[in-house]
Amino acid sequence: PASITWWKAGKLLHHSTTVTSSHAGNLTTSTITLPLSKADEGVILSCRADNPLVPASALEDSINLNIYYTPTTFARVGSNINASNIREGMDVYFECDVDANPKIRKLVWTHDGQVVHGNASIGTIISNQTLVLQSVTRRSSG
Repeated sequence: PASITWWKAGKLLHHSTTVTSSHAGNLTTSTITLPLSKADEGVILSCRADNPLVPASALEDSINLNIYYTPTTFARVGSNINASNIREGMDVYFECDVDANPKIRKLVWTHDGQVVHGNASIGTIISNQTLVLQSVTRRSSG
């Protein structure tokens, strides 16, 4: 039977595998179970089969791992705004970075548990992952 090894990002894996061979001995199947995380997104996983009885018989197949994971967010005050010195009447903007796979389709801003809707006539502008509040008041805090 073939000798099958597994590789992740070019490194040999030493995890337990399940190997089965056909009765005729001409088919070997190997299954590996791995703990994966979002850090493994895009990493190459390969299996390599060698038959020690047949010289130069090595075969290899690979896949790019596509790891789905829930979104993580990081919201921050705009880079040119001093968060500890925001005053009434100022324009303030916020940015939200999202790490998710698959990519998010929609980002929703909330304030005190209520959805914030874009409305330029009242000074609330939402564009992509940015929220702009024009002429903030005390009601804008929180």
